[in-house]
Amino acid sequence: MKKMLIISYFFPPLGGGGVIRVTKFTKYLPEFGWQPRILTVQNPFYPFKDTELLKEIPGEVKISRINYFEPAFWFKNRYWQSFLAYFLYPLFLIPDRQILWFFPALVNGYKIIKKEKIKVIFTSSAPASDHLIGWALKKFTGVKWVADFRDEWSNNPLRRYPTFFYQWLNRFLEKQVIRTADKVISVSEPITSYFQLLDQKKDKFFTITNGYDSEDFKNLPQKKSKHFHIVYTGTIYNPEIIQPFGQAVKELNFSDLKVTFIGYKKRLPHREAVKMLASADILLLILDPVDRPAVLTGKLFEYLAARKPILALAPENSGAAKLIHKLKIGEVALTSDKEKIKEKIILFYKKFKRGTLTVPLVDIEKYDRKKLTENLANILDNFSLQKKIKLCLIGNLASPQNRELVEYFKKDYDVSFISTKKATSNGIKTYDLGNPGLTAIYFWRSLRKIKKIIKMVKPDIVHGQDLVFAGIWGYLSGFRSLVVTSWGSDVLHYNNFIFVEKYLIRKTLQAANLVIGTSLAVKNKAIKIGMAKNKFELVHFGIDLNIFQNKQKKPSQIIFCPRAIAPLYNIDILVKAFSKVAKKNSRAVLALLLNNIDENYLLEIEKLIIKFDLVDKVQFWPQTANKNMVKYYNSAEVVVSITSSDGCSASFLEAMACENKIVVSDLPYIKEWLKGHNLWVVPVRDEAKTAQAIASALKFAEKKWRPIGRLNRQIIAEKAEINSNFEKLDRLYRKIINF
Repeated sequence: MKKMLIISYFFPPLGGGGVIRVTKFTKYLPEFGWQPRILTVQNPFYPFKDTELLKEIPGEVKISRINYFEPAFWFKNRYWQSFLAYFLYPLFLIPDRQILWFFPALVNGYKIIKKEKIKVIFTSSAPASDHLIGWALKKFTGVKWVADFRDEWSNNPLRRYPTFFYQWLNRFLEKQVIRTADKVISVSEPITSYFQLLDQKKDKFFTITNGYDSEDFKNLPQKKSKHFHIVYTGTIYNPEIIQPFGQAVKELNFSDLKVTFIGYKKRLPHREAVKMLASADILLLILDPVDRPAVLTGKLFEYLAARKPILALAPENSGAAKLIHKLKIGEVALTSDKEKIKEKIILFYKKFKRGTLTVPLVDIEKYDRKKLTENLANILDNFSLQKKIKLCLIGNLASPQNRELVEYFKKDYDVSFISTKKATSNGIKTYDLGNPGLTAIYFWRSLRKIKKIIKMVKPDIVHGQDLVFAGIWGYLSGFRSLVVTSWGSDVLHYNNFIFVEKYLIRKTLQAANLVIGTSLAVKNKAIKIGMAKNKFELVHFGIDLNIFQNKQKKPSQIIFCPRAIAPLYNIDILVKAFSKVAKKNSRAVLALLLNNIDENYLLEIEKLIIKFDLVDKVQFWPQTANKNMVKYYNSAEVVVSITSSDGCSASFLEAMACENKIVVSDLPYIKEWLKGHNLWVVPVRDEAKTAQAIASALKFAEKKWRPIGRLNRQIIAEKAEINSNFEKLDRLYRKIINF
């Protein structure tokens, strides 16, 4: 579920047409992947309530109701309340009296956005003050913002401004809202067209009309009365406009004519008002003559759903009148034209008497509130497609795994990389931590630099691509959401660290939102250290099977070690073991990779090579780009990786993908890859067993090995293919930031 904050002064238990739209959006948005979070008022200055609407709000929707101060609360007398609201307030409160909830809404909205990682703000007017709250939150947080207009604002003909200055100020505020909002929605095309004049970005404007909820119209009681029943639902702001209609009814004096006004002097809950529609023969729609063509009142769509003829007292150029004519579902007359009104009532009455009072069965599904909410969800989903997640990686950009990671994610993410070694990559921003000196000084100097970079970049996610140091730096930066990768030794050799290092590793594992690793052995050890079980995910910085594949034609007797020449990888044991193999196999050759060389250890290896008279038997292959490593694997018959500690190396997976015979140390992760006799497993630093395993692998018949090699490749395809693992990481990234 993607989270959004809906800010609306009018919300259940308030009633009325303005509440219905937001209520129905809230009801159906979870069905389309969006979880609404509501911000509204505790004690609104509004008389009409409809507690039944609260029952339509899904139980999982959190509602924050805030208190605010309004002078009208001091008075119980309706006269004084009206005096404040309609005489004094317009002189002092701009754009409307609801501006008084602006500051408490701003503070509470900001807290909700930060705490719950809200991705979209949705504000609905009237009142226009709701949009000013959205405008301010957009400025403070940078969160995407949708402004929804149920009515016109500065050009609303029903609004009266004390002076020209007030109208100018409202127009100014309206323009700021329209230009700042990421998307603008209105209830009719004319309103949308007007707003498009205020901003050149035409693709940000949408029309989502009001509608009807098909669930409200299920199992409605059928009409039983023999009266010719005319029903009106909704507020009448100007009682004078219904006088011609009342006079027409009085002059007709039909004995079986009954007229019911719901919402004028008598209010009913929305569900009861819908039931009244079912009892009607004619539905009365009244629009003020000063209304502009933009008006497309919400009750019109519920009238359509009731499948009853409509008598509209409205201007011919109004949106409602045009729709009624288009669908041929009723008659239209001006509110002031008494004779025309009488003519239309007589027309309907005659049909009533003949039993032919029906309407065409027109398709109105597109006005269903659920369908309209789906339209809104599509607009909201578009933000996910447009916005790139900001990913800040910390680690060694020169490593093949990190370069593959960057290449994959830079297409859809805004990637920054803070690198421990100087390196660059096209399409991303890189930051160099400089040359390491003394460990403690380098650590704290780098931490200060990382904090500054993160503050400048403002990422959505910080990912430390090793636990020591990158993950710890990410933890100490204080940034969340934090992802940490454990490669194995940093967790598996936890007990070998000093107290301070242990403390920082434990706190990092506990604080991270997500810990990824390449083996379940890492997970189990991390849990023992203090990581929560649900934080770990198995992710391989996988293998591109299009690159790493077997192209070897015949056995080569070459033994290749793709690991660095460093003590951890036990190259000295490998050389000693190879000396035993070489005595019995004159064709055997050992190839070592000149990668991440420990110079002192290399000197020790060279001495061993001379000591065992292997100068002509040991080759040093130059370091190459990762994608070219396949040539080395395909040149070799056996690949050896006898490290003392490992989480599951990329070189091991690459060798499996290339269908090599593999000799590996008996480390915890190996159990996850064993399937029959598909690997030669030896104890750590066991020279004799290593020699036996290499000799056995060289002797193993090629014909017998081929199906086993293909099995190894199939295992990689299922568990460690690069794209499927990066797709998984993508889903995990989006999950932790609720994107």
